[in-house]
Amino acid sequence: MNDRLSKYIFSFFLINTVFFAIPFLSVFADYIFLFIMISLVIIIIFQSELIKSILLHKKYSPFIYFNLINFIYFVFFEINNFDSFKYFSARFLTFSLISFAIEFNHEYFKLYFFKNLYYFLFSLGILSFLLLPNFSNRFYGIFSNPNALASLMITCFSIKFLLFNNNTILDWIQLFLILALIIYSGSRMGIFAFVLAFCINYNFSFRSIFNFFLISVIIYFGYDFLFYSYSDNAISRLINTDLINNRILNYLFAYETFKSKWLLGHGLSNYAFIDPNIISVEYSDLEIGAHNGYLAVLVQYGSIFSLLFFSIFFKALINIFKYVRFNWNKKEIKFYFFIIIYTLVNAFGETMFTGINDFQTLLFWFVFAYLYTKSYKWSRDLK
Repeated sequence: MNDRLSKYIFSFFLINTVFFAIPFLSVFADYIFLFIMISLVIIIIFQSELIKSILLHKKYSPFIYFNLINFIYFVFFEINNFDSFKYFSARFLTFSLISFAIEFNHEYFKLYFFKNLYYFLFSLGILSFLLLPNFSNRFYGIFSNPNALASLMITCFSIKFLLFNNNTILDWIQLFLILALIIYSGSRMGIFAFVLAFCINYNFSFRSIFNFFLISVIIYFGYDFLFYSYSDNAISRLINTDLINNRILNYLFAYETFKSKWLLGHGLSNYAFIDPNIISVEYSDLEIGAHNGYLAVLVQYGSIFSLLFFSIFFKALINIFKYVRFNWNKKEIKFYFFIIIYTLVNAFGETMFTGINDFQTLLFWFVFAYLYTKSYKWSRDLK
């Protein structure tokens, strides 16, 4: 493993999560994922020194503990479950790839990688608008669902706005187009992401509050003009009580699923699981899912292993936030902070943390690991 190989493998791995969300490419995504996993196994076997020098280094300790939790759970409770073995293996290899990418390409992933990612995501957004401009319902363009489009465009918007916005007319046109795609996708989290990015960019100052007020007024008075024929956008869905009630119903089903096996959970392979036996006939037509990353962990691991997972997770986050606080003036830190906070909040509405082939989940774990390695070095330098 070297810097060029780890850079290309991780970049392609992240792009492949986007392929999973595009119907005509998803058929190839499974084979690409399998090829990358097998390649990583071969690399680790033939370069076993990477295990000690990188994978077992203290600066990647959260990943070490997460892998250990999965290993113990699998060996003692699911040794004969092949699906759980696949999850455990994929999780280990994903964390390993992230560690290799950061270790060998620290400077590249600091900024330059995200510039390339922005152009890739922006191109997909424009293609969606040009090829499939259907706004009669929630817009999703070339993707399989509106949430996939929104997730990618939110990342695209944050990269441009927080990292590479030079305040030119072209920059603001691009930002407006991306924001329009987010709103037309009907993503309520898109509204939160916009407010969060705005506040972070302007340091939560009086200026940020005033500017946000002005933009809110513009959106309010421009609502009828921009969205008068389209009632399923992000703004209208934000105040839709039926949607809110449906999401609460999903939470209740997830909680009931957790209670049925509260001690040891439903298994590693059931990382977005709702027990179909608890869904009554009157709700059988609804789209039921955990829709909550925190509940998904509880359902998957149960109380004992979830407690271990969250203890490690939040302890690492505290160290990360300390580092972010003392390095707030760096624009890349603001962007990484956005990804962390957005994902933590979005996890209340989507199954984050536990997935394998999800773009936002993979990006979160990458940023999480990147910031943790920085905080580890920073804390050691203070001593």
